[in-house]
Amino acid sequence: MTEPKATTRVRVRVHGEEHETDALSLDDDLRRGILPAEAEVNSPALTAGDWRAVAELPTLAEALDAPGARLAARFREAPLPWATLVLALTLTLIALAQRASGWPSDEADRALYQVAAGQGPTLLAGRWWTVLSFNVVHAPEAELSHLIGNLTIIGYCAMRVERAVGPAGLLRTLLFAAAGSGGLVGLASAVPAVGSSGLAFGLWGAQIAFGFREGDSIPPRFRRYYGYGNLVIFVPLYVSGLGVPGVSDLGHLGGLLGGALSVLLGQPATCAPKTKARAAALRQIGGGVAFLVGTSAFVPLIGVVGGAPVVGGLLGGRSPVQLGDRGLHLPLPDRMWPADAGALRDDDPVDAGMGVDAQLSWDLHRISEPEGLAALDPVRAFVPSRRRDHEARPVPAPAPLHPDFQSEAWVLEAGEDGADEALLIVHTLRQGPMITMVAERYGEGATTRPRSGAGALLAGAIAELQVGEPADLVAARDAFDRSPNDRVLTYRYAMELAELGRWREADALLGTLSAGEDGVAWDAVRSRLWVWRMARGLDGLRLDEGPPTSWLRPFLDTPVVDLAIHKHGVLWLIQRGDCATAQAHITALEPQVTAWAESYPHRSSDISALEQALDAVTAAAKAACPADDGGAEEGAVDGAAPSP
Repeated sequence: MTEPKATTRVRVRVHGEEHETDALSLDDDLRRGILPAEAEVNSPALTAGDWRAVAELPTLAEALDAPGARLAARFREAPLPWATLVLALTLTLIALAQRASGWPSDEADRALYQVAAGQGPTLLAGRWWTVLSFNVVHAPEAELSHLIGNLTIIGYCAMRVERAVGPAGLLRTLLFAAAGSGGLVGLASAVPAVGSSGLAFGLWGAQIAFGFREGDSIPPRFRRYYGYGNLVIFVPLYVSGLGVPGVSDLGHLGGLLGGALSVLLGQPATCAPKTKARAAALRQIGGGVAFLVGTSAFVPLIGVVGGAPVVGGLLGGRSPVQLGDRGLHLPLPDRMWPADAGALRDDDPVDAGMGVDAQLSWDLHRISEPEGLAALDPVRAFVPSRRRDHEARPVPAPAPLHPDFQSEAWVLEAGEDGADEALLIVHTLRQGPMITMVAERYGEGATTRPRSGAGALLAGAIAELQVGEPADLVAARDAFDRSPNDRVLTYRYAMELAELGRWREADALLGTLSAGEDGVAWDAVRSRLWVWRMARGLDGLRLDEGPPTSWLRPFLDTPVVDLAIHKHGVLWLIQRGDCATAQAHITALEPQVTAWAESYPHRSSDISALEQALDAVTAAAKAACPADDGGAEEGAVDGAAPSP
């Protein structure tokens, strides 16, 4: 049979209805899927004047195998969406398994998030499988009605996608959606995400993109489910869900983009010729697997590169997190700390990621006596209670963060409880009586700082710790500058200087306040004695050189009105080596304390405080002063004082 010319007239009959066309238009209608394979044609040139089915004509076989014709034929056949049924059944079984395993419960929730949740820090730690796993589990707090609604949308959209692109195309869409959702969450989310909403949005995105890609090849009665027909429903629903608490907008967006790309990149197997359909299906699945594997590898790889602080900051931005109120700021990547927290308390450790044993903690201590410095135990302060019986082995510490910092490091030995070795590094900053300790802890067998991943991001942030002035000091100085003659503001500023270890400045201001009989003078004398003792005991500074100050004697000779002055006065005398005067003063204080206790028996807490203060100065005198003649050389007393 010869090839027909373009001008050859052909009669076409479809479902009993006839119309006339030419050979070129017939070929085009067949290729675009407008005419079904069961249509009949009648033409002297093509059928010798007989009515013949299009599928029986060799000259039209190529047109019937064109992408549009193959796609339209699939829509008309409406095969059973078995892949959709498998998907819905799988997600349902996973949801039921979660509930059967004791979920929701604290222990099960923790295990779920550690194993399956998608999150930036988690992926940075190398948990590559979470790109896929977080799409097939559900949040512990999710209601059953939410799960049913989610599965309903997935089932409906998956059926439409499978009808358009076949089982292989559906699998490809799911893989692209999982990669897009997991990848975007991994790169940009600071909070864990779980749930199959990313798959739902991916299937929805594939429906919309398929309509724009294939256009007229979709039979008219199916077009409203794709392209513009679906977009008018999708946009309002998507926009209304933005910013809803507990909803991962990044996961939804990533799934949507991934699903759309799965259709836009490459031809569906349903459009391939019959002889190449199987190979096309394998290519579809292979492309989806490659995209998912590439994403699963790429995000953790970024984590490795992100070990450098600069690159790590570019990944999620960096914000100076305030550690308490001591003027310390840590430029942490936003993904590593709660976005709604501008400051961190000492009991709020920063975890580098769900299930990642890399943690920042800090603690603040105020010592009231120089001896308190020796009592600080950094290991016990930061080691979890379950590991305090493990041996801590000192190891070389990294360089101090700042000239005023000291750094120490220990490796916590592995224990019989299954705990691996862990590295603990503590950076200590002493500002006068205030001790700030910043600790970084790395587990999972770590004996050195990690060089990549979330642990390296944490180490890089700690290395850039910023030391500034406490906010209270800045406020007190501003108030003093505005009213330098105000005794109360002067005292407040002096004490803020003392809290920062600026002893000489504090002593100079307190000295201007000690003259007088108001309450500020008493406060100044008491505080100045404390400053002298702390400056000498902690930093070896002699602020009280010369003979005993005449202004102090009247305060020491008064009855017990303010025992703090007597306590610090006795300690000051002992520190100067004037043990005879100190012991005489203690002897004079004892009956006064006893009389005060008898006069005010109902004030038991005050009585206890008085007795403890008297015991403290008595013990200090016995420890530092000779028992024979009450005299002592200052050098001996100084030597007994603890070094800073």
